[in-house]
Amino acid sequence: MLFDRIRVGRLRLLFKKKSIRQQDGFIGSAWRGLIGKTLKKIFCSWRQKRCIDCLVRSTCPYYILYEEHGNEPGFSDLPRPYIFYPLPVTDNRYLSLEVTLFGQGCEFVPHLITTCEEAGYYGLGRERIRFSLQCVLQKELNGEWTTLYVPGEKTKITRSNFLLTDWLKHLPLVPEDDCWLVEIKSPLRLRKQKQYLSVPDWGWSFVSLARKLFLLNNVCGGPKVEKETWLVIKDFLNSPGKSRNEVFWYDWQRYSSRQRKKVPMGGIMGRSFIEPPWQEKEVWWHWWHTAAIFHLGKGTSMGLGKVSLSSGS
Repeated sequence: MLFDRIRVGRLRLLFKKKSIRQQDGFIGSAWRGLIGKTLKKIFCSWRQKRCIDCLVRSTCPYYILYEEHGNEPGFSDLPRPYIFYPLPVTDNRYLSLEVTLFGQGCEFVPHLITTCEEAGYYGLGRERIRFSLQCVLQKELNGEWTTLYVPGEKTKITRSNFLLTDWLKHLPLVPEDDCWLVEIKSPLRLRKQKQYLSVPDWGWSFVSLARKLFLLNNVCGGPKVEKETWLVIKDFLNSPGKSRNEVFWYDWQRYSSRQRKKVPMGGIMGRSFIEPPWQEKEVWWHWWHTAAIFHLGKGTSMGLGKVSLSSGS
């Protein structure tokens, strides 16, 4: 109930490739770059101006999703209200992208769908893999995926998001097991004391997640957290229980168009067996599922830090 103003929409986009070419490595950054580039081409009215000088930036989907800054200390770069997570390829003829939108990002579902239809003409990554959008699915509170949009069919998008508190109310029951399995699906980048960690510090990752969620909730109209309350929450989150890690470092680089060079983006991969504090199992069950929605660590907007939770038995 701490974050009762945050809305969350969960979509899956299925694309059919126009060639059999593949892109190696993690392609979340390629998706974020392609969608941002296409979004600006479609919706930017004055390309010769800087975004900060544009008179219509307060309603521009590109500015709000990619460029907007905040005034909170330590958060001049607002958490981007989206996550682009490329699903593992099971059929080389297709590409799948999981998109999570939260807060203000939920207002731009039609804009993102239009952008993804257009993006296929430009191509994904250095290989310029071209594709066409086949359909868009949305996740319901009961866990089912329903069709939201199919190109060529008349569609009226009504509701594609729910409150975070509603998502958490519909979780499966807390398992009786004393051990849970956490799988790290994409590189987890945890930065502590100006260094990236090679093993998970789950307490630190949850404290960072809480800071992000408090800021998002405040942006959505919720109150600021009092210092005394924050210290209590921080102390709780620093003790997620015992863990046994089976992890490795996944080395990866992405090319940054702005910096015009490759940027190291490696992180932790593998799995961790968690023994949550017995008396707070239900609370931690909610926190771990919140982490599964919002990801953990840095670079989450491009799909990094994806975790999943299941029974450890």
